[in-house]
Amino acid sequence: MATNRADSTLDLPLEVAELIIDESALAGDKDTLRNICLASKRYTPRCQQHLFHTIDLGDRCIPGGLYYRRLRTLLVRFPELGKLVRELRLVDTYVWDSEKEANWGWLIVEENLAGILAALPNLSAFSLRFNAETPAWPSFAAPLRHALIQLAQRPTMHAFALNRIARFPPSLLVTLVAGVRELELIDVAVQEFSPAAPLEVLLGVAAIATPVVVSLTLRAPKAGMLHVLRTILAAAPLPTLRRLRVAAVDHTDGAAALELWSLLHWGAHTITQIEWLPAVRPLTPATSPPAPIDFAILTRLASLQFLVNFHAPAPVFRHLLPVLAQVASGSHFHRLVIECMFVRPMELVARQRDWAALDGVLGTSAFHGVRDVVFVARKRSPPAALGDAAVVIGEMLPLARSRGVRISFDRNLD
Repeated sequence: MATNRADSTLDLPLEVAELIIDESALAGDKDTLRNICLASKRYTPRCQQHLFHTIDLGDRCIPGGLYYRRLRTLLVRFPELGKLVRELRLVDTYVWDSEKEANWGWLIVEENLAGILAALPNLSAFSLRFNAETPAWPSFAAPLRHALIQLAQRPTMHAFALNRIARFPPSLLVTLVAGVRELELIDVAVQEFSPAAPLEVLLGVAAIATPVVVSLTLRAPKAGMLHVLRTILAAAPLPTLRRLRVAAVDHTDGAAALELWSLLHWGAHTITQIEWLPAVRPLTPATSPPAPIDFAILTRLASLQFLVNFHAPAPVFRHLLPVLAQVASGSHFHRLVIECMFVRPMELVARQRDWAALDGVLGTSAFHGVRDVVFVARKRSPPAALGDAAVVIGEMLPLARSRGVRISFDRNLD
């Protein structure tokens, strides 16, 4: 008996199909989303919402300039797709580009980028990253500089990130701090200035807008940039900062440490989440913050994230334990996140003495409010090793577990 093709076709209700589409998007499965688009035009709008939500010029092994030209051509042909883009990540070229010295310069001279930004009216997050060089802000094409400033001032913009830029004008930090709630400054250095100059002269503005930033990420921060940031933030009537993420601090830069300490003082009663991620090499341990930084002044701290290195020969938690002593007995502190630079099951098992030392601290009454200890690892670790590591970690810290502390392992840290 012949089977009617129409009778054998599964006709899913649109609501069910959209649930499948949304789950595929949550899993980051773009190939499945593309295939679903081909299955039926009914599913295309929902798939496109996810496929074009984030445009990242660094997510493929394609030179950034070529990737950008493909994006521009697509938006010219289908301008309606620009309304779907919520996050744009501009990258000079991909990290492993063997010809990056020749391929990176397009980004600072491409004047048509202003038009691309205008074609994305619903952007809420933006990042600009250089992998090949660290260009100076004045070397950017004037239309691009103007477009980036306007972008930071959009009412819809809540997250803004800059990566590897030199001679950044202090006055533009005012625009960023007053315009976005989540700000990332990765290896950004400001123009030279005199710290003794009046505020208006230092920033080149007549008045300071009220900062709205609640999350601040700083990597390899220099004293000059920290001084400008602290000056801008201190001009606000009330602190707004809730989350501070600091990475790769130069421990030999005493001026930067003092500026960070001043920044912590400013947010001492509002910061609830701190992440300290020092620069670490394979055989060197992660270190605690340099003096005079002391997290004990953070009266509302609820979550601490710290980087450790199981691969280094030194005791794993040697620098974490003094930091925990600083936040002990905090009435709000309830979550400890330990980021592991390397996750190798055999190394985890071999560090029994280190585990016992951490368990002995977390098991004391000073940490009675701690409810979660989360170990995290980056996705670059082999999946098999991550699975075995989850089993090993689940059996560690018995004293803390006996007090009701949840010990978990998150293998999906970006």
